[in-house]
Formats: sequence, C-alpha cells, structure tokens
Amino acid sequence: IQASRESVGLAPWNHNIHYHPLLLDALPRDTRRVLDVGCGDGMLAADLVDHGVAEVVAIDVDAPVLGRARKRHAGRPIAWLEGDFMTEPFERGSFDAVLSVAMLHHLDMESALRRCADLVRPGGVVGVVGLAAFDWRDLPHELAGAVATRLPVR
Repeated sequence: IQASRESVGLAPWNHNIHYHPLLLDALPRDTRRVLDVGCGDGMLAADLVDHGVAEVVAIDVDAPVLGRARKRHAGRPIAWLEGDFMTEPFERGSFDAVLSVAMLHHLDMESALRRCADLVRPGGVVGVVGLAAFDWRDLPHELAGAVATRLPVR
C-alpha cells in the first residue's frame, strides 16, 4: 500500500502544482479578483486564497472534478463555477488576473487567449502554463523536464 503525499504530511506535488509559484509571483500587488480557468481539483484556486487574493473564481466544465475540488477545499472562500469560460457571461475587464494551468490545449488557443485578455483589467495579468499530452517522441524532453521541475525555482 502506497501512502499519498498528503497522508504522510507532505504537500501534494505534480507538474501543474510546480508552476503555481511562478503564477503567484506574476500577480500585481493590488490583485483582488482572479479567475482560475479549468480549475480541476482546485489546487491553484486554494493557493491563490493562501496567497491573499480576496476573491477567487474557479471554473471548470467537468462536474465530477469540480465536485472533488469543492469537497477538497471546503470552507475556503472560492466561488466554484461549473461552465465554459469561453461562454460564461463574465464582464469584460472584471478580473485582475486570469490564470490557467494545463487547460489551453483543450481549446482553440487564439480564441482562448483573446478571451483571457478580454476578461482581465488593463494592467492585469494573463498567466498560462500550457502542459499538454505527449507521445513517445516527446519522452526525452519529458524526462528532462521531470528532473528540471524538481529543482528549486528562483
């Protein structure tokens, strides 16, 4: 039986979580409202709350995954939305930052980036980490990346 990292007191880790500090560091000092696009299990949304962001909106189209996120992060002040950020009626420029990890490859990249830019206020931040599926030809790069991402960032 293999114990999970969390069950033995360690923070969860994967390639997505590895990039959270880079996104958090990119936020302007006056960031109050952030949209987490394709929030999945809600790890970035939770990190945003821990980072002091006053209003975090997390959206995903996958209802079961969103349900896990709600349960995992119960009690945290996160607005969980089931829906498509491309069509959700958010107001233009209504976020200080729009962030996304490992979601962009599921959409038309140009349209999705334009939507992100439309939703962020002037002077705000669009932060995207694009991690996509790979095939065997990508294996050498993936192995190098697996080693590199375990090295301290900064």
